[in-house]
Amino acid sequence: MLESDTTSDQPTKGLEMSDPIAPDLVYYLKTIADPTLSPDGALLAYTLGWVDGESLSTRSQIIVLDLRSGSSKELTQGEKDSAPKFSPDGLKLAFLHSAEGSHPQIWVMGADGGESRQLSDLAKGVSDYAWSPDSNRLVACADVDPAAASATSEPDTLPRVTVVNRVRYRYDTLGWRGDSHFHLFVFDVESSVCRQLTDGDWDDTAPVWSPDGSEIAFISGRRNDRDFMALSEAYSVPASGGEAKLMSEGLISLGALTWSPNGSQLAVVGSDAPEGMVLWQGWLYVLEEGKG
Repeated sequence: MLESDTTSDQPTKGLEMSDPIAPDLVYYLKTIADPTLSPDGALLAYTLGWVDGESLSTRSQIIVLDLRSGSSKELTQGEKDSAPKFSPDGLKLAFLHSAEGSHPQIWVMGADGGESRQLSDLAKGVSDYAWSPDSNRLVACADVDPAAASATSEPDTLPRVTVVNRVRYRYDTLGWRGDSHFHLFVFDVESSVCRQLTDGDWDDTAPVWSPDGSEIAFISGRRNDRDFMALSEAYSVPASGGEAKLMSEGLISLGALTWSPNGSQLAVVGSDAPEGMVLWQGWLYVLEEGKG
């Protein structure tokens, strides 16, 4: 028997699994995603998703489960809340929030709930983010469209001509992105001051803070033949801003990366085979600064 809980806007009727399958079964199904533990291991935050029967749209909220008592509570009531992450000091919880027709932005609240406040306000929203080790900053990955910024600052009276000089619009599932690229931004949690960390004609994703908070490693595809091969490499950039340096010379494709506890090395899942992609076959590499 599949039971629904009392979360608002969700069905309250139980469903016997012996009942015939019908389209309205989707209203009884819930999804759980983005599980994350508090630093002390006492709390588990996750995203609970469902389909709203009235609007026929998906909704999601943040739930926190107390692993000691087994009790849970709703931390948010938004239309689309997801990706909860506790701060390393355990005092705050960040999450992505979006309303109908808007892009997801970072919001922050106390780890035990209470009033939340919006931290980011980026034109195309935030796709990923990570806390700094000192819990005072967040790095966010966001889509940046130079053409949109130019159109806002210098409105034209005539339709703009689109010049296509890249082939990535032919990629499966991507669709037309124009000159948009994912780049990294650093936010001060207290003041909400934002600073763009990376820029260029490529995508920078999957940011990871070094243990001392001085560097941010990320995955980027900056090779000249990136339009014709699914290529990516590991880079590191000072968290205060500056030039990004290549960390994975010799590797062709990367799928994930993380710092060693002392920050002297990067562990990455990747491939050095020119004809291979990490999606099909990956190996674990340890990278040392200056050695690749």
